[in-house]
Amino acid sequence: MQIGVLRAAAVLVGATLLCAPAHAQLEIRQPKVEAGEVELEYLGDYHFQRPRRRSIEASPGAFVFDDNEFNRQRHTLEMGYGLTSWLGLRFAVEAEQARFEDPETLARANAFGELKVTEIQVEGTIVLVPAGKHGFAAAALIEHNIALERGEAHQLFLGTALQYARGPWSATANLYVVKNIGGREERDGALIKDERWDFQYAAQLKHKVNDSFAVALEAFGVVERLGNSGTKSDERVLLGDFDRHLLGPVLYYSWGADDDRAAKKSGKGLRVRNADADDKNGDKDGPRYSLGAGILFGLNDNTSDVVLKWTLGVEF
Repeated sequence: MQIGVLRAAAVLVGATLLCAPAHAQLEIRQPKVEAGEVELEYLGDYHFQRPRRRSIEASPGAFVFDDNEFNRQRHTLEMGYGLTSWLGLRFAVEAEQARFEDPETLARANAFGELKVTEIQVEGTIVLVPAGKHGFAAAALIEHNIALERGEAHQLFLGTALQYARGPWSATANLYVVKNIGGREERDGALIKDERWDFQYAAQLKHKVNDSFAVALEAFGVVERLGNSGTKSDERVLLGDFDRHLLGPVLYYSWGADDDRAAKKSGKGLRVRNADADDKNGDKDGPRYSLGAGILFGLNDNTSDVVLKWTLGVEF
């Protein structure tokens, strides 16, 4: 199993050197890895009441439209694997329905193209401070988003997952600096590479009601162009960069194998003496499923007023 996963990892990491995409999903990364665990996850989001596109008539009949990178809907399939207790890998394929980049006319300014696969994501999690039921935990996050469309920029995410847990409460923050790599844009009639640095975050305050049900308040956002980095395109010179921020409640429900199955495998924990009974019930090493759904609200004019997000995952 480990050899097969390592081979797949090598193939995908090698692809990052040959291929050469865009936003992280609306997801909270946890600062933990379980050796040998496989996780499959589907994530989706859909935007309502999207911000209208800004434009300037640069010359009679010729318009310049803003470069606010925007999707109507997005869907991601992910697979994660714990190589060790401190190192995990995750691979994902993302499809999105994006707004036309160069609409050319006012009638198409707010129109969207077809839903299509746009990028591959490769991510590593390195646990620095292991998570427990209480206290502080931390992990380093490294992600490379690989654009599948010619001319689109790659993105390299360098970040951390920080968490503090006490009783049924936990607070988690994912903080990233994001390097835009390559891509082609136009300025004064010449092709340029912007390659700016951005800041991106995802934060969650969660209360675990019981072993299956949890409620959370989540926030997501991006601040474009840190320290005046990169080279602005014509659109960004005229209409600026675009910070985006979302906040809202999310509900989570999980069922299946117990969370303490790792302790049972290692012979630790108070319930190990019931392991035989658990084996008969099929719960010890069985999969655990999770379902999440929430409503996020835009906090500025560059963001949709309402975004629905949902997740469906299985761990085994």
